Amino acid sequence: MDELTAQRLERLNHLQGTDPGFFVLAAHSFIEASLRERYSMEDLQCSFATLLSQFLEEITSEATEYLKEVPALKQLKFSHIQANEVRHRFRFSSVEEARAATFHLLHFCRLAKLGTEKQLEQLSAYLKAWESTDSYAQLLDEHTRLKELADRLLTSNKQLEQTVLEYQDLREQMRTAYHELGEKERQLRELDAAQEKSQEKIDELRGQTFALKCAVREKQQQLAAQKEVGSYVEALRSFVVCTRTRRQYESQVIRLTAEQRSVLEKLSFEKDSIIRGGAGSGKTLVLMKAYQNCLSQYPQRRCLLVTYTRTLVKYNQYLSNLLSDCQTDHTIMTVDALLLSLLQHFEPASELDGELLKNLLTPFATESIPLWLLEQEIEQFIFRHSISEEEYLESKVVRQGLKRRLGKQQRKAIYAIKQEVLQQMKTLGRYSFTSVAVRLLEHLERERESSLMFDNLFVDEVQDLGRAALSVLKKLTCKSMMLSCDAQQRLYLKGLPLSQSGIVIGRQSYRLLTNHRNTIPIEQLDQRYCGQRTLPSAFRDGPPPNLIPCKSRKHVLDELVRQLTFYCTVLSYELENICILTPSKQDFPAILQQVKQSGMEINEMLCPSFSFTEEQGIRLSTIHSAKGVEFPLVLLCLTRQPSNLSGYEKVEQDEILKNLVHVGITRSSEQLVVLVNTQDLHPAYERLMHCFVSEQEP
Repeated sequence: MDELTAQRLERLNHLQGTDPGFFVLAAHSFIEASLRERYSMEDLQCSFATLLSQFLEEITSEATEYLKEVPALKQLKFSHIQANEVRHRFRFSSVEEARAATFHLLHFCRLAKLGTEKQLEQLSAYLKAWESTDSYAQLLDEHTRLKELADRLLTSNKQLEQTVLEYQDLREQMRTAYHELGEKERQLRELDAAQEKSQEKIDELRGQTFALKCAVREKQQQLAAQKEVGSYVEALRSFVVCTRTRRQYESQVIRLTAEQRSVLEKLSFEKDSIIRGGAGSGKTLVLMKAYQNCLSQYPQRRCLLVTYTRTLVKYNQYLSNLLSDCQTDHTIMTVDALLLSLLQHFEPASELDGELLKNLLTPFATESIPLWLLEQEIEQFIFRHSISEEEYLESKVVRQGLKRRLGKQQRKAIYAIKQEVLQQMKTLGRYSFTSVAVRLLEHLERERESSLMFDNLFVDEVQDLGRAALSVLKKLTCKSMMLSCDAQQRLYLKGLPLSQSGIVIGRQSYRLLTNHRNTIPIEQLDQRYCGQRTLPSAFRDGPPPNLIPCKSRKHVLDELVRQLTFYCTVLSYELENICILTPSKQDFPAILQQVKQSGMEINEMLCPSFSFTEEQGIRLSTIHSAKGVEFPLVLLCLTRQPSNLSGYEKVEQDEILKNLVHVGITRSSEQLVVLVNTQDLHPAYERLMHCFVSEQEP
């Protein structure tokens, strides 16, 4: 490291603890100076944003692995606007903004290979306060100011986002006119200094200069008249930088909280155990840490981590990279993928067929036992829970959540049909999703090869797994199973007790209470919606969630693009930090078309080739497939209810739909926008709208 860089870093260290605004300005000045020297760029017309883009392009093009510092550095362009306000307007900065600047500075130094570890450790002093959940007075004050401004503006203007966009456009017009004015004045000075002067040209330029001065003055007056809008934009920008950077910092600190560490230390690799906790409590993180601990403590053991959806498999792999954990691409998989691979061990040509069951059941459908009832009863109940003939006909096991009551003769007929279609599946070598586990249980009863066995199995999101799948997993486990569960995120029929799958939990049940994902306003909204009266467990503050009632699906699409434009243009959100969630894939074509037509890139998370580390653009997913995943900005589009609830009892429908909305709300770590189609308003969505209204009431 050269002496000049060492001196600069020493100067920055001396500035810590002084005026936060001066430190923010100095940090950005250090970064800009380093970039100008790196690229020999003396031209001051070359902007900070251009230099930073060049640096990021250089770093990412040379990288051979995921760089966890890049997302934070992308925020530098955004926060540089506030640093300039210190220089141009002598603006005050908060301590939180100084900490955010420190976080950006440290990441830049590490990527640019500037400074010694000792110097960077001294710089990181500002960040230490973030490791406490008690240091939020600054953010709380900022949130109060932001909400007061928003409330005042909303009183006089219901289209706040549109007003802000118009304000931004007005600022851009003034900036353009100001630059044009500077250019005309320069040309006028050159003409005045020239030996051969053209009076006609001088008069023309003076006329243009006068017109531009009038335009600039007019824009300044218009901006002055919208001073409160400007204050709102400034406050929102400042607040978002602080909360987003804090979240990035917390994500990248490779440590568990005291609560999570306490649970981890109690887990046994010799007994079955379960980790319970609400959204954002870190169940998956603790499960992954336990999985890694097991691999390191018992390298000879065969272990596997499985979860419910492909999206969560990809996200867990992404999380491992983000936390600098070992690569685990081949040891994290979905339960369905594991079961199919095991079945193919016994039946190499076997495959999944999502349409097969419907086709096989069609000839058996009657007026008294329609096709939809056969599909639901056999796939979602008998196959899913591996219900025996004795349980179904004699014990009459409770079909919890299913709408239609069935008499003994109907049950007898349905079970006979189930036996027939299962035999046809065996003959064809093609199976429905839940029948795979049933067929595997038959194979495992006859033979259980050691090559198929695992010492320890780690199962995420266990609340949506049926008895058949859990029984297979238990039969494959020699030592113990470790499960994570959140009953509030159950999106399918209630399962049967774990003990019926051979899983014995006993006292090995542990609960995580603290919400590390959601901000306080988002958690408070969720608690009102779920009817909880417990104290909030979130500790990060943030902007209030936003409700947008829409008169039709088309109105939802128009507002969706308007919101995306606002957050990308005004608040500079990176597209990959934005997720659009819907209850059904039926909304996908219209959303994809509308967003792409607006000029923004968008990708489906359900696409098999999708990758969290490689794909750019806005993320689009069903709520079902977003469980366990989080994004800084979530736009929750409640346009219709899922189509798979029609055969459920009303109480069960309401419970699952409530859980679905709960999952959608709690995917956001920072900003939440809810768009509701009031033309097709389900009671569950209407209830959510009332929760927004009750929050605004004194």
